[in-house]
Amino acid sequence: MREVGIGQEGRPAPLVLVCDVIRGRGTPHDIPWTVFGPWEKPGEKPSVVCGFSSFTRSWKVGTKA
Repeated sequence: MREVGIGQEGRPAPLVLVCDVIRGRGTPHDIPWTVFGPWEKPGEKPSVVCGFSSFTRSWKVGTKA
């Protein structure tokens, strides 16, 4: 996984993943699910991952906005 350290001015930032969760057996369908990681210092590796039967759709670095 990428290192987070992309926050503005070297501030801690969380990694935010959008995962596609596969639901249903006969007619499977995707449900987007957002997973927020803990606030990490610049240069630390994030520990957030998508769960079982999930695929990463997109990711971004969160802000306090």
